[in-house]
Amino acid sequence: MKAHAVSWPWPTRLSRRPRLYWVATALLLASIAPPAVAASDPPTTAFDPIVVVPDRPTGEAAELLKMGDMIPPLRGFRAPILQAADDPWPIGPDPAENDSLRSSRRIVATNLATRGLIWTTAAAIREHGAAAFTTMSPAQQRRHLRKIGIPADLLSHFGLSDNPIPASTGDRITLSEFSRRVSQIIDDDAIDEFAHRFTFSFRPTNPRFRVVAESGEMEIGEARVQFTRGDDWLGQGDGGCVDIVRQFASEFKSASIVASIQDLHLPTLLDTARDWRLTGEPPTLIVVPYPLAQWAQDNAKAGVQVGLNGKPETTATLAPRYASRRDEVTVFVPGESQVIDALSATGGRVFQSSLLFQGGNLLAVREPKTGRTILLVGEAEIARNVALGLSVEQATTAFTAEFGVDETRILPSVSFHVDYDVSVRAVDGRLTAFVQDVPAGAKLVLAAGIRAMRSAERITVSDADGAIAALEANDPDTLLKRIAPALARGVDRAGHFSESFARTFSISPTDSHVGNLRIFLVAMDSFVHRVVRSSNADTRAYLESFSRLDADRNRLHQLIESWGWKVVPVPCVGEGERAINPLNGIHTTRQYLMPAIGGLYAALDDSASAIFQRELGSGVEIVPIRCAESQRRAGALHCSVAVYPKLDDSNSTAAEPE
Repeated sequence: MKAHAVSWPWPTRLSRRPRLYWVATALLLASIAPPAVAASDPPTTAFDPIVVVPDRPTGEAAELLKMGDMIPPLRGFRAPILQAADDPWPIGPDPAENDSLRSSRRIVATNLATRGLIWTTAAAIREHGAAAFTTMSPAQQRRHLRKIGIPADLLSHFGLSDNPIPASTGDRITLSEFSRRVSQIIDDDAIDEFAHRFTFSFRPTNPRFRVVAESGEMEIGEARVQFTRGDDWLGQGDGGCVDIVRQFASEFKSASIVASIQDLHLPTLLDTARDWRLTGEPPTLIVVPYPLAQWAQDNAKAGVQVGLNGKPETTATLAPRYASRRDEVTVFVPGESQVIDALSATGGRVFQSSLLFQGGNLLAVREPKTGRTILLVGEAEIARNVALGLSVEQATTAFTAEFGVDETRILPSVSFHVDYDVSVRAVDGRLTAFVQDVPAGAKLVLAAGIRAMRSAERITVSDADGAIAALEANDPDTLLKRIAPALARGVDRAGHFSESFARTFSISPTDSHVGNLRIFLVAMDSFVHRVVRSSNADTRAYLESFSRLDADRNRLHQLIESWGWKVVPVPCVGEGERAINPLNGIHTTRQYLMPAIGGLYAALDDSASAIFQRELGSGVEIVPIRCAESQRRAGALHCSVAVYPKLDDSNSTAAEPE
């Protein structure tokens, strides 16, 4: 294998030119020879990557990587990557801040989400002293607002209604003019009146960016993935990060793959992938000095850049204000932002949005009759931007403009991200939404687990047959009576299920017995929660959560049906790290790549595959992709692989530097 040189596309940033490879990497690559190819083999090549090693992060980026994951104390923080790399935003208060800064920062922290960006900025400037703020230079004004947590970049999307925003120039009120007017405000009521005079008109980061529609219109041309390690967790077939990429590369041999990996895992990956066979361009491997998560979907959204004729010219990637995880709070993940900066070293079009989002909670679909593109946005992403000072309406408008779609629709949160709750495809001129059917999934899981216990003689044949019959009759009382004694015998004195009992729930070395037992138990709770009575408040709250989830799913399904879409339930089970979810897949023009669990619960895969095949017809192939180990990390296929469309060469033009 060899390392290949990658030219740097932006000469104005030569100081950030990536090194081609470290000496150790070069020696390693030179020492590994690709396996011989027999004459009868198809025309494929070994996994022979273009290795790109960007310069190590320095300055603010390096300090953030040392700090690790955290909730940014300053609400307006923006990751120092791409165009903002040389203009860092503070993530926390200045230890040397004076009383004026501290007081202004408190105003921002307590009012930004509830009173909005304009009101909060005006109040903070008034607290500092509007006259003093006016005497600052524009750069000093921006730095001051950043220090107190104002997302100052979002102010450029607002203008006074008595000074309409010319569409051709996009003029906005300057901070100096803003502060001059604030100096005339005498009380809080006047701030309210001042804030209401502003209008909002979001200007997209890249007006030519269009998010990729994922409802069956696309042939895959490129894929972006992230390796968390260099080898399989349990072994080939475990459905972990490496196994997913292996399967994807096998199914789409000609697709261009851009992968990222931490440097310490590189030797192991090259050894693991020595037998992978590909066609087309060599994969690109970005090597970074910090750990990465598997979820390439979340830290940026795939799209294209269109020309003046509206046709795609090149692929493009849109990153959020900063990469984050979690739903109930927004936790900044420095490495996930920094790897998007590293992605720019490959020559791709990469942009950073002023909006905050997680890509798995955004799903674009195209309405076949009208051709309109609709962006489905989980309510958490709207809430993140409301926390930045936008209203729900403003945030919705901003997403529509930023992602180049015709309409944005907000979906309530049920599982976590919308790509876990719904999978949408255009079928026979109508959008079909595949949604979770948890009762059906729980029955399939319980039936498989009961049969496994019967085979291992953990339960009598009579009790097993009675439990299966209770499942079919939707009789949770009888099910509990039949299997509770067997489960009790699997618990040790400390109240834990024993290792030997857990092994009952595995049929192969890569079929995790612990993972399967956890799924079995959550399926049982889902099936029996309405008939279990407990005096423990925590237990009651846990069991009641299943009823709330059922109600949330029903409301989601009713909302989608109200749009005129066809709703098709698909067996799923569990939440978070105890889930089997065939919906988190990828649609292409002729295939649906369906996450599969395999092993003990393969019957659920078969049932889901049959439903997809029935609805999509014989012209669409259902391709199972093992994702078991990934699902035990609260993700699956769509979470792991960000795909870009194959572009028509006749519509493509050479990309020029921005």
